[in-house]
Amino acid sequence: MTQCKHRQHFNSRSAPTAFMIWSMVDRFEELGSVTDRPGRGVHQNIRTEDNVKTVWQSVADGPSVSIRRRSSQLGISRRTLRRILKLDLKMYPYKIQIVQTLLPEDYLLREIFGEHLSSDSDLRNMAAPIKRLVRGSRSHAPRTIQEKIGHEALSCR
Repeated sequence: MTQCKHRQHFNSRSAPTAFMIWSMVDRFEELGSVTDRPGRGVHQNIRTEDNVKTVWQSVADGPSVSIRRRSSQLGISRRTLRRILKLDLKMYPYKIQIVQTLLPEDYLLREIFGEHLSSDSDLRNMAAPIKRLVRGSRSHAPRTIQEKIGHEALSCR
């Protein structure tokens, strides 16, 4: 009935759903108005200068502390802490990876390994990707290595 009256009054084909109408009636009975409930709206800004300084000091004291633990220690939500770190302090999350340092001899060993694979008749199908791998390392090899073992040794046949 209310939906029909709404359509006629506003000369429209659409009308609020029955659930929406019941919600508005309940809100009117509770608050005396159909406006939003109090407490909704703009929230206070947690990214204050004091919190930014506190987070910066916390990171300086313990850079390896996780965001989850740091948020618990500082009493700031993880989401807010991430925003402070990223937007205010220009710090970004990363995972430390431990890798092996390449030595000068490693470039030559990669070349020899690639040549060995390309000369083996059973592995010829795998030779092209290996050659590309070895050829790709040539541009990243230090200039002294290229001079030491010669440009010919690094060329792929």
